Amino acid sequence: MDVVARLTYPDCLRERCPRVLAFVVLELDACFVVQDCRLVEAAPGKVILALPDRLRERACPCCHGRIPVTSTVCYQCNARVEALAPLVGSRRERYVSICFPSCQEFRAVLEAVVVAEYLASGRPLPEAVPCPA
Repeated sequence: MDVVARLTYPDCLRERCPRVLAFVVLELDACFVVQDCRLVEAAPGKVILALPDRLRERACPCCHGRIPVTSTVCYQCNARVEALAPLVGSRRERYVSICFPSCQEFRAVLEAVVVAEYLASGRPLPEAVPCPA
Protein backbone atom coordinates (compact mmCIF):
# COMPACT_ATOMS: atom_id res chain seq x y z
CA MET A 1 0.00 0.00 0.00
CA ASP A 2 1.26 3.43 -0.93
CA VAL A 3 0.98 5.92 1.95
CA VAL A 4 1.62 9.63 1.43
CA ALA A 5 1.73 12.04 4.37
CA ARG A 6 1.31 15.80 4.02
CA LEU A 7 2.33 17.70 7.15
CA THR A 8 1.56 21.31 8.06
CA TYR A 9 3.17 23.37 10.79
CA PRO A 10 0.95 26.35 11.73
CA ASP A 11 2.86 29.21 13.37
CA CYS A 12 0.72 29.23 16.49
CA LEU A 13 0.71 25.44 16.88
CA ARG A 14 3.42 25.06 19.55
CA GLU A 15 1.97 27.93 21.60
CA ARG A 16 -1.57 26.49 21.76
CA CYS A 17 -0.73 22.76 21.78
CA PRO A 18 2.88 22.24 22.90
CA ARG A 19 2.73 18.44 22.46
CA VAL A 20 1.47 18.60 18.84
CA LEU A 21 4.42 18.66 16.43
CA ALA A 22 2.42 18.80 13.17
CA PHE A 23 -0.99 18.34 11.59
CA VAL A 24 -1.13 15.44 9.14
CA VAL A 25 -3.23 14.45 6.13
CA LEU A 26 -2.76 10.82 5.05
CA GLU A 27 -3.44 9.58 1.51
CA LEU A 28 -3.72 5.82 1.05
CA ASP A 29 -3.17 4.35 -2.43
CA ALA A 30 -4.13 7.71 -3.97
CA CYS A 31 -7.80 6.85 -3.37
CA PHE A 32 -8.55 7.37 0.35
CA VAL A 33 -7.73 10.45 2.46
CA VAL A 34 -7.68 10.73 6.25
CA GLN A 35 -7.64 14.30 7.58
CA ASP A 36 -7.28 15.74 11.09
CA CYS A 37 -4.38 13.52 12.13
CA ARG A 38 -1.67 14.86 14.45
CA LEU A 39 1.94 13.96 15.13
CA VAL A 40 2.09 14.16 18.93
CA GLU A 41 4.87 13.98 21.49
CA ALA A 42 3.43 11.24 23.73
CA ALA A 43 6.37 11.24 26.14
CA PRO A 44 9.85 12.73 26.03
CA GLY A 45 11.58 11.11 23.05
CA LYS A 46 8.44 9.26 21.86
CA VAL A 47 6.11 10.47 19.12
CA ILE A 48 2.86 8.89 17.97
CA LEU A 49 0.40 9.44 15.17
CA ALA A 50 -2.96 10.51 16.65
CA LEU A 51 -5.80 9.68 14.29
CA PRO A 52 -9.11 11.61 14.15
CA ASP A 53 -11.54 11.42 17.05
CA ARG A 54 -14.63 13.25 18.27
CA LEU A 55 -16.43 13.92 21.53
CA ARG A 56 -18.78 11.15 22.59
CA GLU A 57 -22.44 12.07 22.24
CA ARG A 58 -25.69 11.26 24.00
CA ALA A 59 -29.37 12.08 23.49
CA CYS A 60 -30.88 15.20 25.05
CA PRO A 61 -33.58 14.12 27.53
CA CYS A 62 -35.95 16.83 26.20
CA CYS A 63 -35.66 16.84 22.39
CA HIS A 64 -33.55 13.67 21.86
CA GLY A 65 -31.03 15.66 19.79
CA ARG A 66 -27.35 14.58 19.87
CA ILE A 67 -25.12 16.53 22.29
CA PRO A 68 -21.54 15.98 23.57
CA VAL A 69 -21.28 14.12 26.87
CA THR A 70 -19.49 17.11 28.43
CA SER A 71 -22.22 19.60 27.46
CA THR A 72 -24.49 21.19 30.06
CA VAL A 73 -26.85 22.75 27.46
CA CYS A 74 -28.60 21.17 24.48
CA TYR A 75 -27.65 23.13 21.35
CA GLN A 76 -31.01 22.38 19.71
CA CYS A 77 -33.61 23.10 22.42
CA ASN A 78 -31.45 25.04 24.97
CA ALA A 79 -32.46 22.67 27.78
CA ARG A 80 -30.09 22.54 30.76
CA VAL A 81 -28.69 19.02 31.15
CA GLU A 82 -26.23 17.43 33.53
CA ALA A 83 -22.80 16.71 32.03
CA LEU A 84 -22.15 12.98 32.09
CA ALA A 85 -18.37 13.05 31.67
CA PRO A 86 -16.26 15.39 33.80
CA LEU A 87 -14.28 17.98 31.88
CA VAL A 88 -11.10 16.80 33.58
CA GLY A 89 -11.82 13.08 33.09
CA SER A 90 -9.82 10.71 30.96
CA ARG A 91 -9.64 11.58 27.26
CA ARG A 92 -10.58 7.97 26.51
CA GLU A 93 -13.86 8.50 28.40
CA ARG A 94 -14.74 11.70 26.54
CA TYR A 95 -13.64 10.87 22.97
CA VAL A 96 -14.33 8.09 20.49
CA SER A 97 -12.05 7.16 17.57
CA ILE A 98 -13.40 7.83 14.10
CA CYS A 99 -10.90 5.72 12.20
CA PHE A 100 -7.99 3.53 13.26
CA PRO A 101 -5.71 0.82 11.87
CA SER A 102 -6.98 -2.69 12.44
CA CYS A 103 -3.54 -4.05 13.34
CA GLN A 104 -0.34 -2.82 15.03
CA GLU A 105 1.72 -3.50 11.90
CA PHE A 106 -0.28 -1.02 9.82
CA ARG A 107 -0.11 1.58 12.61
CA ALA A 108 3.70 1.16 12.56
CA VAL A 109 3.74 1.72 8.78
CA LEU A 110 1.65 4.89 9.08
CA GLU A 111 3.81 6.26 11.91
CA ALA A 112 7.04 5.47 10.02
CA VAL A 113 5.84 7.39 6.94
CA VAL A 114 4.75 10.40 8.99
CA VAL A 115 7.95 10.52 11.08
CA ALA A 116 10.09 10.21 7.90
CA GLU A 117 8.21 13.15 6.34
CA TYR A 118 8.61 15.14 9.57
CA LEU A 119 12.37 14.49 9.65
CA ALA A 120 12.65 15.35 5.92
CA SER A 121 11.30 18.82 6.78
CA GLY A 122 14.44 19.42 8.85
CA ARG A 123 12.62 19.52 12.17
CA PRO A 124 14.15 17.53 15.02
CA LEU A 125 12.25 14.97 17.04
CA PRO A 126 11.92 15.74 20.76
CA GLU A 127 14.81 14.30 22.74
CA ALA A 128 14.36 11.63 25.35
CA VAL A 129 14.98 12.75 28.88
CA PRO A 130 17.29 10.34 30.71
CA CYS A 131 15.82 8.60 33.74
CA PRO A 132 17.29 9.76 37.03
CA ALA A 133 19.36 7.03 38.63
